[in-house]
Amino acid sequence: MKYDFIFFLFLCVFLFSCSQKGELELEILTEYLTAYCKDGDCSKTFVHSEKAKKIGFNVVKFKMTNYSSNIYVVASVCDDYKDVNCSSGNAFPSKNESLEFKNLIVYDDSNNAVEVTYPLFQPVSNENDIYNFVKDSLNYDFYRKIGEKNKSGRWQTINVALTNKMIVIHPNETLFFTSYIILPKNSNQIGRGEEEVNIEYNKNYSAKLEFYSSIDSVTNYLTDTQKATFESNNYVFYSKPLISINSIPIKFKR
Repeated sequence: MKYDFIFFLFLCVFLFSCSQKGELELEILTEYLTAYCKDGDCSKTFVHSEKAKKIGFNVVKFKMTNYSSNIYVVASVCDDYKDVNCSSGNAFPSKNESLEFKNLIVYDDSNNAVEVTYPLFQPVSNENDIYNFVKDSLNYDFYRKIGEKNKSGRWQTINVALTNKMIVIHPNETLFFTSYIILPKNSNQIGRGEEEVNIEYNKNYSAKLEFYSSIDSVTNYLTDTQKATFESNNYVFYSKPLISINSIPIKFKR
């Protein structure tokens, strides 16, 4: 009888703890981030060098766990024109791209999000032009061959992003991810201008991950094949912001 009671108590505690968890839970596994900064306002004292790049380069590891009974699809892509709460940068990175400051949010010691400066223009890059031309040509040829040639270029672009970034996570499943970011200046694409988080040397900062998942703005950008897969397997689209349950500190190095 005593052991039955203890088991019952343990079961109640276990079930209660599970009920307190979110449907999807995002957690950063990396202990801290490093930022290269010589003194004062990091943006003003920053000097481009291999040393700066090496010190400010951070591998970011994180995981997502599904505590619900649903098979969730995290559609971390959106149509900026239709969903004002969404930004294409606030999504899971594609292959060969880093995180951005739109999804790794830096906070000061008052828990205010730190301002980020974005480039006013994108630099001209022959490498970037060639990459985009080849990529767009391959995508157009693929959609033409599968009978989607009448879709607009924008439709194709968003569908490609969805295909590359959609995440399917089953009940009680944990998925692990690895990406990177450079502090305080980050550039994650060929020929792309730098984004910069405006931090100051030796002040206290922390960082959280945040991704935006919304089906409302992407339903019109799915192929019939994708729709059939989701419907036949009872997939549920996760339509909420996904914010890490923890934050990690930022350390400065010269």
